Amino acid sequence: MGRVVSRVVRVLVFPSCNEPGLEIIESLLQHPRFQVVGGSSLDPAVDPSAAMLERHFRLPSLYDAHFHDALDALLVSEEIDLIFSSMDVVTEAFSLRRFPRGVFVGPAPEIAAICASKRSMLRELAGVVPLPADLSGGISLPAFAKPDRGGGSRGTRVVNTVAERDAALKENCVLQQVLPGDEYTVDCCGDRDGNLLTATIRRRAAIGRGIALATEIVEDDTMMHHVQALADRLRIAGPFFVQFKRDAGGVARLLEVNARVGGSMTGTRLHGINIPLMAALSFLGVPVQAPRPVQSPRMVRRLTQTGHLAPFTHVIWDLDDTLVHADGNADPMAVAHVLDLHQRGVQQLVLTLNQSPKALMATAFVPDCFVEVHTTTHKVDFLRAWFVERGVSPGETVLINDSGSERRALESEFADLRCLAPWNLETLGWRRR
Repeated sequence: MGRVVSRVVRVLVFPSCNEPGLEIIESLLQHPRFQVVGGSSLDPAVDPSAAMLERHFRLPSLYDAHFHDALDALLVSEEIDLIFSSMDVVTEAFSLRRFPRGVFVGPAPEIAAICASKRSMLRELAGVVPLPADLSGGISLPAFAKPDRGGGSRGTRVVNTVAERDAALKENCVLQQVLPGDEYTVDCCGDRDGNLLTATIRRRAAIGRGIALATEIVEDDTMMHHVQALADRLRIAGPFFVQFKRDAGGVARLLEVNARVGGSMTGTRLHGINIPLMAALSFLGVPVQAPRPVQSPRMVRRLTQTGHLAPFTHVIWDLDDTLVHADGNADPMAVAHVLDLHQRGVQQLVLTLNQSPKALMATAFVPDCFVEVHTTTHKVDFLRAWFVERGVSPGETVLINDSGSERRALESEFADLRCLAPWNLETLGWRRR
């Protein structure tokens, strides 16, 4: 799919700060013809997407009276071609808009409205796919309560008493039978006309905070038939995902349909199916066909960190046990940062006790991105002279060394020098694209 777009396509993701927004960014960032622009109402200092993107803008809240004016101005000034939403409420709002520039990669307004309301979705799909039994009007307990609108399992719970049931009904919750079996997410993409392009079933092997922490790709012909049936009925354009849960008899019953990218859609991307990219290409008018999946059926999610060091111009690396391990192999994360810092224009040098540093680096395939390589047994004395001779301030320099005693000696001598160990390299951050 990398050769079918001949020009740079500028894509706005809003909000870009949440997990679905970050997944859209990751899905498009490696494509040479897409430039991703982030927008969110979160303070950039705590917005993970701001650390990833060169073009990132703070916008008012969706509920702010000035939001749409600010958004329209951004679409024009950044020459946006495609617009992605990463929240259900934003999808519904954007589906109703006529933008001054850019095409919304999402469903028609009536479909967005159906997907935004669980009651509407259940009414629309009654008789199309198996649904949980509706307990809202009966006395059968326990029941599973979930708000009519919203996602991420917020407000969902099992109600066991009449009082709990009545409270849930006052909160406008939907009450359904409790489903004890496995839960599944089906990651889907419709083309711009609402034809289903692809669907991948993931069993949610571990769930926490309302999201899938571990998933496993599975095949299920019956569930896939249900997905095709609801896709034919709703004709959702763009990315969407469907959730099922099995009842006590093993029947997979529909929980909800969300007309947007899901945060754990990463599992399907690692499986070889890049849904945001497929959707973007389809909305550009490019014929799209799902590629053959990669046989990597399991994914476990974990947190990653990105640092926000104050600006620096130089990085000084130790060699042994920092860039190169004792077994002679380069540290992959250190090497990745060497290349990234080089692309960011940071001056890098090696300061080591090793008597043959260039030979060791060549053998270990450490990239030659260093402006200087020095061997010394007196690092404090060397750097004292080096800072003066080069006219470099310790305050604009970062040093990376595995030795705690050497870091302490250098910190004692140079109060402004920032000293890192190999285990906190993430503090360096990464080049924004």
